[in-house]
Amino acid sequence: MKNKKWSQKTIIDILNAFAVAKQKEIIKLTTKLDTELLPTAHKDLARWMDTVNGHIGGFNHRALHGHDPITNLPEVYDRFGFSGVLKYPYELSKDFMTSAGIPLPGVQVLTQNNYVSPRLATEWLSLNITDVFTGGLAFCSTYKLYNKNSKEKLNKSDYIFASIGIGTKIIGGISTTNPILILSGVADTIILISSIEEARDAFKKFFDWDLVIKAGISTTLAICSGTAAATGTTTAVTALATASTGTAISTLSGAAATNATLAWIGGGSLASGGLGVAGGVAILSTGGLAVGAIVGYGVYRYLKKDKAA
Repeated sequence: MKNKKWSQKTIIDILNAFAVAKQKEIIKLTTKLDTELLPTAHKDLARWMDTVNGHIGGFNHRALHGHDPITNLPEVYDRFGFSGVLKYPYELSKDFMTSAGIPLPGVQVLTQNNYVSPRLATEWLSLNITDVFTGGLAFCSTYKLYNKNSKEKLNKSDYIFASIGIGTKIIGGISTTNPILILSGVADTIILISSIEEARDAFKKFFDWDLVIKAGISTTLAICSGTAAATGTTTAVTALATASTGTAISTLSGAAATNATLAWIGGGSLASGGLGVAGGVAILSTGGLAVGAIVGYGVYRYLKKDKAA
């Protein structure tokens, strides 16, 4: 009964502290309350959040344990009490500032049940402060586009800038694994499609669509052929060549196989007089670009000649 009486008094003190916004006093009093009500509670919240299967940290560990705010909050209370619940957002905010960010609510359940991999969850289902900031700005432009489209017809410049914005958002979203940017780009696309006739009329005066399509086909084939040439070369070397140590590259794996392949393409290791890994990268890059440029130019010339005929 004594503990209960003291706990009631502590709760009243906490409420008073909230009333005057004394943060340090709140933490101090909630810690005192935990000591009175949960004397066996764990103390190191941050360590618990970063522990997965008995190990501290590890790649993609935030998607597996401790950082999903919805999934973990009940356990945080059970283990760390009221002070833990108050400290939990602070610990999450520190991780939110890092490049890996924190997982979206519910993601931990998906990773623990093997619906998505921890790596995929970290890259695509987690957000950091940069993702939210850039995504927020992107959705501001989406809202502006939607608002203007619903109230009046979009003009030519609106369609042009919106189209550029869509490409920028989607490419930027993919390159930075920011799902908010991609969603904003998709939303912009839907808005433009809803007024497709006006968009067609707006762009018709600015572009020779036949030329644009042919250039697009040529560029796509150029990229594909350049990539295929580089990939085919590395695959053949990996399967057939021998490393400078005398070991067949096909028996190696991981970084060792990659380095051996690139060194072989570069004419051998630096120790044997070749250009090494850096030389292999340069040759692959230059060769891929050359093949792509030749194929792309050839296809474009063929299509242009076909039109003239």
